[in-house]
Amino acid sequence: MLSEAMKAEGWIEHDGGECPIDGKIRVTMLFRNGTEITRQAKCEEWPWEENDPLLDIIAYKPEGTP
Repeated sequence: MLSEAMKAEGWIEHDGGECPIDGKIRVTMLFRNGTEITRQAKCEEWPWEENDPLLDIIAYKPEGTP
């Protein structure tokens, strides 16, 4: 669950399933293990439906959000 501060920073929760936005949009990812990938890759480049603790995406922040 994201904190209110994270939501205010533009983070959006992801609870599993396929990519929730246009695959061409660049995003910063947050994985269940706490790793944050800040290189802003395109959505389609990530394993959205992965169910592995190391690769499970729990939140993302689209490019251009503060």
